[in-house]
Amino acid sequence: MLVRHLRWRRRGCLVRIDEDGITVTGARTVGWDEICEVREVRRGQWLGLVPIAREGFELPLFEVVLFWVRPSTAAARTARRWGGPLVLLPAKLDVGGTQIVDAVRRFGAGVPVLDEQRQTVVS
Repeated sequence: MLVRHLRWRRRGCLVRIDEDGITVTGARTVGWDEICEVREVRRGQWLGLVPIAREGFELPLFEVVLFWVRPSTAAARTARRWGGPLVLLPAKLDVGGTQIVDAVRRFGAGVPVLDEQRQTVVS
């Protein structure tokens, strides 16, 4: 897994959040018009920021998979655990959760950032 993670890092930026939307390495850019909210989710000690797709849109999977798994299987498993297939885990990126929330607020065209109780996240 470490080797695969290092290969991803060599590609450059793993996640980019800008006025076009959210881009993750190896996947298309998800436009802000495809996202209804970004949800802050905690699973044990892990914090994840999960863009939630608007009805009719499908977001890409962003996960380094240890063993070969079909993308559809991995996406379904991630969506069950986190609420969506596109999960930004600050502990595995070079930025903190607060920085991701700030970027969504700056570029997100009004997309709200909510916690699991659907309350606005205060960064």
